[in-house]
This record gives sequence, structure tokens and C-alpha cells, in this order.
Amino acid sequence: MRSLPLAAHPRRRLARAALLAIVGLAGAVPSLAGTTGNLTGTVVDQTGPVPGVTVTLNGPGLPAGAQTVTDAQGKFRFLAVPPGAYTISASLGERPPVSRSGIVASAGETTAIPPILLTIEKVQVTAQTEEQELIQPGSTTLGQNLGAKTLETLPTARSYESVVEMVSGSAGDDGTGGHSIYGASGLESTYIIDGVNTTAVMTGKAGKELNFDFVEEIQVKTGGYEPEFGRALGGVVNVVTKSGTNQLQGLFSTEWSLRNDTGNPLPAGDLTISKVGDTATFPMSLGGPIVRDHAWFFLAYAPTREDTTHPQFNAAIDGRNEATQFKRSNLFSGKITWQVTPAQRLTLTSFSDPAEWQRQSERWGLGEDTKSTTGGTDTALKYTGIFGTGFILDGQIGTHRESRSDEPLPFEFTVGPDRHSSTPSVRKNPGGTNVGSAPPQNPDDPTQVNAYELRYLSAGPYPYSGEDKADRDFARLTLEHLVDGHEIKVGADREQNHLDQVEDYGWGTGMALEWTDLRASDAQGHAIGTPTSVLGIRRCWGDGQGGCLQWKDQIQPTSQTVSSSVYIQDRWTINPRVTLTYGARLEGQDLRDGGGRTVAKVSDTLSPRFGVTYDPQGEGRMKIHGSWGRFSDTLPLEITSRVFDPRITSIRLYRTSGQGYNSYDQFVGTLLSSDPSLGHLCATDTPADNAGWQRIGFGCWDFERSPADPVAHDPFGRVLTPFQTIDFGTRFPSPVDSRLRAGSQDEAILGFEWAFTPHWALGTRVIRRSLNQAIEDLSLDNGRTYIVGNPGGAYHITPDPNDHAWFSGDARCVPGDPTTYDFCGTGERLGCVPGRECTIDNAGLSAAGFSPFPRPTRDFKGAEISVDKTFSKGFDLSASYLYSKTEGNYRGRYIEERDPHPTEAFDFPILTYNAQGFLPQDRRHQLKIRGMYQFPRGFHAGGTYRWLSGTPLSATTDPDNFNNPFAYGSIYLLPQGAAGRTPSLQQLDLHLSYDWKISERVRSVLFLDVFNLLDRQTPTRFNQQFLHAGSAENLSCTSVPGFCAYSDATTFGGEPTTEFLDQLPGAGNHNGKADAAEWDAWARSIEGRFHSVEALYRYFKTTTFPYRNPYTNQDEQVAAFPGFGNCPAGLPDDPTSCKGIYDLYGLSLERQAPRSLRFGMKVSF
Repeated sequence: MRSLPLAAHPRRRLARAALLAIVGLAGAVPSLAGTTGNLTGTVVDQTGPVPGVTVTLNGPGLPAGAQTVTDAQGKFRFLAVPPGAYTISASLGERPPVSRSGIVASAGETTAIPPILLTIEKVQVTAQTEEQELIQPGSTTLGQNLGAKTLETLPTARSYESVVEMVSGSAGDDGTGGHSIYGASGLESTYIIDGVNTTAVMTGKAGKELNFDFVEEIQVKTGGYEPEFGRALGGVVNVVTKSGTNQLQGLFSTEWSLRNDTGNPLPAGDLTISKVGDTATFPMSLGGPIVRDHAWFFLAYAPTREDTTHPQFNAAIDGRNEATQFKRSNLFSGKITWQVTPAQRLTLTSFSDPAEWQRQSERWGLGEDTKSTTGGTDTALKYTGIFGTGFILDGQIGTHRESRSDEPLPFEFTVGPDRHSSTPSVRKNPGGTNVGSAPPQNPDDPTQVNAYELRYLSAGPYPYSGEDKADRDFARLTLEHLVDGHEIKVGADREQNHLDQVEDYGWGTGMALEWTDLRASDAQGHAIGTPTSVLGIRRCWGDGQGGCLQWKDQIQPTSQTVSSSVYIQDRWTINPRVTLTYGARLEGQDLRDGGGRTVAKVSDTLSPRFGVTYDPQGEGRMKIHGSWGRFSDTLPLEITSRVFDPRITSIRLYRTSGQGYNSYDQFVGTLLSSDPSLGHLCATDTPADNAGWQRIGFGCWDFERSPADPVAHDPFGRVLTPFQTIDFGTRFPSPVDSRLRAGSQDEAILGFEWAFTPHWALGTRVIRRSLNQAIEDLSLDNGRTYIVGNPGGAYHITPDPNDHAWFSGDARCVPGDPTTYDFCGTGERLGCVPGRECTIDNAGLSAAGFSPFPRPTRDFKGAEISVDKTFSKGFDLSASYLYSKTEGNYRGRYIEERDPHPTEAFDFPILTYNAQGFLPQDRRHQLKIRGMYQFPRGFHAGGTYRWLSGTPLSATTDPDNFNNPFAYGSIYLLPQGAAGRTPSLQQLDLHLSYDWKISERVRSVLFLDVFNLLDRQTPTRFNQQFLHAGSAENLSCTSVPGFCAYSDATTFGGEPTTEFLDQLPGAGNHNGKADAAEWDAWARSIEGRFHSVEALYRYFKTTTFPYRNPYTNQDEQVAAFPGFGNCPAGLPDDPTSCKGIYDLYGLSLERQAPRSLRFGMKVSF
């Protein structure tokens, strides 16, 4: 017969349980929901549940501990427990407590502790908690939680981003700078640190570097996550940081990383030098009590310096053999926790990541050398309170700050407060060399050249420079209630995002020179002759009238968005076998201009989510689970920046003879001269620029014209007149669809998990994700204007009636009459009425002579199997294999560069032709293994292994070659992903450490990490531009039949000729120039026609078109792609052997980092 001291007083027992449930949580009320977890359990004996048992919880996350008693059903729970491992003990009456260690609390999860069995003699735990940790009963969320102790035993890059690569479902960097998770773009995940959304405001990347010693737990949710997590189509990376305890604790570490100097340099033509910089980091942290049991602090600091060298391409031209890069960063973190009352807590957290980068460009030379400063400070104040016996109230306010500025290096001189000039860049791209037998009659006449050596050189700089400052202010509130098997949570949040930019081309230079050295070769193959021409390129912000804005007129866009959401969710444990999860999230977004005025809205999006788990045995060792949910994304400020602060990107092209230079080397030498008056790009825009050539016959390049200096000239005084001006965009805000819908996707998951032993678990699951819609900036008229909408339409817009690009006001324009379209604005062609909303669908676009956009599609299908083992017998293990496909015409959000030139997907319809296929993030196979083994006497060994199959390759052309009036971006010549795949990736990383106690309180660890032990340096990204930019121009005939040909066929690239485009059925207008509609028609004509590079090559090699010989008045067949005329019959292995193929096609742009070492020592107390 058992003895229960409180058995005769059940009400007193329950009252005491309620009181202790509150008071005991004094140490368990640390932070916002999503950063803490809950623990629940039951105490039973042979006859059933036992009420009145005292249950105590202790661990580093609870400085004051926590205590409660079981209720009438023998149940207990601890709410808002920080992540980590704990010891739980149960006692009854006078008997000593019996403890059980290894109880794991995880952020955002409720861990059910197996029943605790009371006997007359003792208290004991009858099941292993590792089973619960392995399969998470009742949860439908996919992903993994990795605590600080686990991370210490694994080789990581000391960043939470690198941990994402270890998790099943993450395919690694997809070229966006982020991690693709289950088919989503790398920029479609959300990154949260202590409840603060640190996702980059402008791009969607991870927006914060964090001192790794500040991390307590990293939780990566890859699918099936709850409604409280939103604004993501990929995954959610939730980082929980450390807090101070009642014991003073500190750490000092020295870490050194060395690059691999033993590997062979890669070929220069590969354009890839894979090096890892020498890095030194000195992390340190200190935490402890401010007032014991009431207030605590934790501080962390990590200064880092990284130095890298690369062999310099074109070392003779750039005057240096190596390009160096360095980074200096300082990571600050701090947290103060105050226990206001036994059931209420305040936490102040702050972390900052200032950094400075200086990069010398090993590829492009001096003018591409840049200095960048990045970083910002995040600060948040959190309140957590316990009310009643099961209510948790969380509130948080805070701000996220980020910034980036880029400027060229080194400055050589400054001209006024608004204009700077720097050393010109020198870019050399060697062309092919063909040798002929007869020299041309006039080497300076390109039409006379029979054999040649072709070289290009461009000088600038015209890199985009500028500054971005972004911030996010937020507030959120959550109420959670645990009652009768329900875990109910409701919440709301509001985020106000703000972006300020200063954008300029090249800090006021904005000019470039491209040298074409076209020379004949003698019988011995030696080049003879002089240069033919220099192409001058002036890039600027346009004034809307064909000119450039003045230097002081930088584009300074400001934009804002306000995102709000509310959600409700419940996890209902119906019985020990069945758990339902259900809820919904409602969110919307306001788009605001720089003054804070709402100018457009993203319609409120409802995202319902449902899930069910079934445990066939009801013992927490097995579950069958399924879930379905809708997930929505938000609009990044990179798009709204263009919408509300419009700009015209203007390109003006000049061509002049190279005569006046004695040699190519003199041309280069004057550009690099320390005397800025000799051959440089002009530093000012005044008549004084002309003084050089007027006085000594040699001056500077001046492409700018203004009222003060209306004449553009070369260094020899020759007047320069632009032969082409290309403008993109308008000076008016882009219309936004009034019924804009948020980007969203649907997800379905079905899985099975089984803990077949106390330490081993097997899991399998299938995942399906389908994109519903996306938000993009679109040009309905091939670059003249832009709108923001959902591709595929319909579009509901109200263009500015004063924008002549939309409404020309020309009386000669007759809407509906294609013969007058040259006088019409886009709105008039589409039948829009000034000042009224206009609805445009694909049928209307086609009727107006424009090409429609398809709806974006992306479909991910995956099947996954995993094996996990918790730590026992000295080791733990996690392994997974994923087979998947990602298909569609839309890879998702991505931003490849900061240059504002529009080259994104869905900007033009032509970019969607042949886009349907396997997307860049598609990896068919992913195998991942990680584990740790603990040797006797303090030795540990850990490792990670990844084998990933290759990603799809495409064959494209990019007609941004100044031979046509537009710059589209990459046009697919084959269905996307049909040109092959990159090699598979394989990487093995190892960690070794030795841990010993210097004293009772002082611990020291020596460690060594080896990254990429196999040193494979596999190429990860390739140049996919197939056609060489440009096309032949000089078509001439003779009186002899069959001799119509392009005399410059071997001079220019492989794109279609103007004459071929001019005669395309239904599109060619025979006006003697290639226009956007003709390019669009040609790209559409090859959509889906070819499915291999070999078939595509045969098309370019053999396609002809009829051309009327003016001498014979007969049609003759002329090569449509004359750049392929002298190419081999079959697809060549060497792209330089065919003028029509881009020289760098198929060459790698990035490789795996080579083998590197990191070693150091940590001392902690």
C-alpha cells in the first residue's frame, strides 16, 4: 500500500501543483515562442497515475531551476524551456529523488517524456528519452535541430549558414548565395535569430553574420512547418543564442585557417582560381550573473582577418602578378536577461557584424578593384510571461539593420564633391587565331581582311557602384495555451522594411573602351597591320531625351514595405496514437514610396496548413505522418526600389579609328599611365579636356557632352558622335497591378518514422511542392516600360497619363491600327485610357503586337530515406538520401548582381521561350552523412560527407553586344537544362579534437578541421552562353551567281544576321535593322525544336535564307549564321575553333574550394 501525504487533500494538492507550476517556471521563462520548447510527462505506478509527485528540472538554460507537481491525472509540464539538455527528477514523500539526465528540449517543440514509474522502493524512468528525440511524436515538421555540443564535434565553417548544408533537403548554393531547400530558390528561406527576422531586406539572403560561440541551437525547418513561420517558400533557419547563468563562464579561442598551397594552379583560360584565404579568428565570450537568480548577461566577440591571393590574369597588362583580397570583420553579440517576477522575464539581445572588404580583381584588372563595407546592428527586447496554469504570453519589438557600400579602388583623383575617377580597368579576352596565305590589301579595312589575329581589350571602369542602407522595424505578439491535449497558439506581427540607395555607374566615369585589334597574318603566321577601331561605351542614367544626367545626379531610390500577419494553430493530441495539427496564416503587404505613402498592396493571402500523425503502437516509437500546406512569400525591396524611384539606363555607343596609336601596347600604356592627361578617360566635363590634344596632340577620351562642352572627342581631337543610343525604362513610376497576389506554393508530405531501438530510427518520406504564382517586374513592350504583376496576367494597372512611353499623345496614333504603332505609346496600343485602370490579358497583348507571358511554374518531387542514431556507445550518426526532380520555367527569386541593368527572368517574353525544363537547383541525388565518435581520454572525431549529383546546364545567347537596340539577358536556345549537367560533387570534412581539464573549472580543447579532404576542386558553375555575341554585317554579292556572302563572317559572332531576321515570316519588316519583335520571333521559332547541343549546332551550321542578288535578280541561299561558316562539320570540343561559339562556353566559373585546414585551441571556464 503506497503512502501519499496529500492523498486526503486533493484540492490542496492541485492548488499546490498550480502554484509550483508558476513559481517553478521562474527559470523557464526565457524568450519568444519559436526560441523555446515545452516538456510534458506523466508519473504512474502499478495502479495508475500518481498525483502530488514533485518533479524538478535543472540545466544550464534554467539558472534557477524549475519545479512542479503532478496533477490529478499524474501529469506535469514545464513551459517555455530554453533549448538544451536537462536533468529531471521525481520524488514522493521522504524518499530521495531519482534523476534522469539527457532530457532534450527543442525550440518550438513539445517533448513528451516517457512515463515515470513509481514503486514503493524507488522512482525510475522506464523508457529512453532518445526515442522521443529521434522521431518527435505528434510533429509533422521536417528538419533537424543541432545543439551547441553537437556542433562542437563537427567540421563547420563557423556559421549557421554552413550548418544548413548538413541537413537533408538542402541542395547547397544554387548560384544565388543562399541554400536551395526542396526545390525552392536559395533566396526564398527565412533566417531568424532569437526571434528577429534577419533575412536580408533587399535580396532575401541570410542578412546577418553571427559569432558562432553565441549559438545555443540551430533549428532548420525544411518543410511542413507551422503557421507561426511565414514569408518563406524554402525553409526556416531558427537560431537560438546562449544566455548567462548563475555561474560565471567564459571562453577564449584562437582559430587559424590555411589555404592549400600544394595544389596545381588551374588553367588561366578557365577563369577560375579556387583559393581559400588565410584566416585568423579570436572568438571570446563571457557570461554569468548580474544579480544571482534574477539577472544574467552573456557577451561574445570575434575579430577576424582573412587574406587571399590569386594569380593575376593578364599580369603584364595589369602590372601585377597577384591579386590580393582581404576582409576585416568584428562580430559583437550580447544578451541581458532579467527575471522581473517569478513568472515574467525580459530579455535584451543585440548583435552586430561590421566588416570591410578590399578586393583586387584577378580576372578583370585594376578598374574592377573595389572596397566594400558591410554590416549592421540588430537589437530586440522580448517579454515572456506565464499566466494561469497554461498560458504563455510573448511579445517582442526590435530592429534589423544592414548596409553595403561599394567603391572602386584606388582613387587617383577626385573632381569636385560628386565625381570621382579611378584607375581604368583593363580586360583582355583573347580571340581565336586563324592564319591565311594572302595579306589583305588594306589591313585597316575590316572588309579586306582575309586572315587575322583578333584581340579585344576593354577599359573602364563602368562597374556599378553605390550604397544600400536597409532596416526592418518589427513588433510581434504570441499567446500560447496548453489545455486538455491542445497546444493552441495565436499570434500577430508587423514588419516595416525600409531601403535607401545611392546608385551610380563607376563613380562618375561610366565609360569604357573596347579595342578590336584586327590584323592580317603573314605566311609565317605573324600578325601584321594596325588596329581597326575602338568602341567607346558611355553608360549613364538617362535624362529621358537621349542624353545623360549630370554627374551629380545619382539615382537615390527610397522604398518601403509594411508586412502584417496573423495566425492561429493547434496541435491536438486526441489520444496516445493520433495527433492533429491545423491552423492558418493570413498576411498582406503594403508597398510604399519614400514618403511613406501606400501606393500599392499585395492582396491578403490565406495560408491554411493541416497535418496528422498516427502512432500504431501508441508508445512514441513510431509514427505515420502527412501534411498539406500553403506557403507564401513577400516582395523584396529590390523590386520596389525600381518601381517607386524609376530610372532610365542609357547606353551610348561611339566608334572611332585606332589610328594615332603606334601599337596596342601604347593604347594600354596610356590608359594605365600615371599622367591622367594622356589617354585616360576624361576626368572632367569641361572644354579644358580638349587642351591636351590641342597643345601636344594627345589628350583624353571624352564621351560626355553638355552645354559647357558640346563636343565629344577621342585623344586625337576626332569628334565622336554616338551611332546608337539605347534606353531602358522611363522617368515615371512603374504601374503596379491593383490585384497583385503574393508568390505562393502548395506542399504535400507523406512520411513514416520508426525508432526500432532506443537509439536508432529509420525514416522515409515523399515531398511535393508546386508553385502557384510569383511576383515579377515585367516589360510588356520589350524594355520601353515596366510593370509589377503576376506573370501570365491578367494585369490591372493605371499608368501615369503624363508618361509618353505609355501615352504619346501623337495625333498620328490610331489605337487598333498597327500601321500607326510607331507613333503610339504602349497604353494606346493596348487600348488603355489615360487616368483609368486598364485590364490587360495575354489576348490583348497579342492583338497589340506584343508577346504574352506564360504563368511561372516550378514543380518539386522528392523521395527521401534517413537513418539517425542518438549518442550511445561512444558515437552518433545521421544519414540521408534524397532523390528528386525540380522542373518548370521559373527558378524563383534570384539576384545575380547589384547592377540595376534589367536582366532578370520574366523581364521580357523572349526570356521565357525554351525556359520550361530542369531548373538550376535540380539535383537528382543527394547523399549526406555526418557523425561523431568519442574516444577514451578526451579524444573526439567527427565528420561530414556529401555526394550531390550535378545540376542542369543550358545553352543560351545574350544579345547585349551593342549590335542591336536592346539587351535582353540570357535567351534559351534549348529547353532549359538540356545542355548537360555539371559534374557530381563530393566532399569529405573531418574534425579532430582533444579535450582535457586543466582544473576543476578550466577546460581546454585542441582541435583540427580538414575541409575537402579529397581536394577535388570540382567545377560547380559553368559559362552557358553558347553563341558569340554579334553577327556579320557586310553582305555583298557579285555578278557571278552563288557569290552572295558576308565579307566579315569571320570577324563577328554567331548570332543571326539582320538580313535573316528581316525576312522572318510574319515578323520581318525588311527595314534593314534588327528590332525587338524580330528577335522575339526568331527565339520563339526555335522553342522546343532542339534537345541537344549537337542538334542546335547543326542548325546554326546549315541554316540559310533566300537573298535577292541585285546583279542577277535571283534568290540565293545565304548563311543565316555566317559565324559558323568556317567551323568544323561537327560540334567542336574546343569552342575557340568556331567563331560562332562563345570562346568561354563550357568553361567553369566557380569550383569547390580546395583542401584547407583550420586549427586552434579553446580555453573555457
